[in-house]
Amino acid sequence: MADRIVPSCLTRAVAGGMLFTRTRAFSARLKMFSRSPALQMQGFPKACPITGNYDVVAIDAWQDRRSGLAGAGSGAQSSAEIAKARLASLG
Repeated sequence: MADRIVPSCLTRAVAGGMLFTRTRAFSARLKMFSRSPALQMQGFPKACPITGNYDVVAIDAWQDRRSGLAGAGSGAQSSAEIAKARLASLG
């Protein structure tokens, strides 16, 4: 059985597919001068200036940070911090 090559650099179409977004909509969300450059405003990883491709590991890390799954020291809150903040909000 041949070794399977797993790409680490994704085309714009594949990177958009990771977000379940069509290429045109993904491109619109990336453009700095569009009405809503939502992905850039949220810190989405930039494409490689040489290949124009996106790093799959960077996209996964970005998604983990946004969903709170990133490890300690990444800016994500721990469950203890979340519980403490909730208790404080109760007065």
